[in-house]
Amino acid sequence: MMEDPQLSTDDLRLLGNFYSNGFALVIDDDGDNVRLAPPESTWLPLMVMAGIISAFYAAFLYFAITLNMGAELGPARWLLFGGIGLIATAGPVIAHRLHLQFLQRHSPQLEFDRRRRTLSVLANQETFDFGSVHCLLGLCMRDSHGDANSELQVVVHDADGFRPILITTDLSSFVRRSFGETLTRFQTLTGLQAVIAEPEGLMKGGPMRIEYLDTDG
Repeated sequence: MMEDPQLSTDDLRLLGNFYSNGFALVIDDDGDNVRLAPPESTWLPLMVMAGIISAFYAAFLYFAITLNMGAELGPARWLLFGGIGLIATAGPVIAHRLHLQFLQRHSPQLEFDRRRRTLSVLANQETFDFGSVHCLLGLCMRDSHGDANSELQVVVHDADGFRPILITTDLSSFVRRSFGETLTRFQTLTGLQAVIAEPEGLMKGGPMRIEYLDTDG
């Protein structure tokens, strides 16, 4: 009996073009369906993040004033410092909100129908027979700039080979921390194979390693 084909390193590629710190996607099981969706709100962690950034900015401002940085600009330096603070604090928060709103518009990211044995992706944009879905993949790779980013993908197997579909992204090189719990729990509830692919080594500079997870992760 011929074994099912498995992913090779040639099948792996990043699909995203906008990366932000990821949100912990929520898995909901109502008995008939298992859904993977974004949280309703992340204002509390966003406020915490803004507070941490503000603290670093306050330290920068203290040293800037102490060292009399930008004194040659006169009063205009306060406009410069204010602009730096606004961008440093509000920029990441706005990026996070845009990412969350994008996820919510395409929610649920995944929906497994136990009765029909189908898997729908990105708010039912596409629906597949469960047998044609190869795996749920947590992928970490370096992009064209050399930065290691992580993605959650669904990989479908058809006559042309493997086709990945992007579910969400994370500005992180630690794919297990980003998506490990999601992968193992979704696999346990649905039976969909979970896979992690990442570079070897602490600095993610080694060759790619592909691991098919057991049901216990």
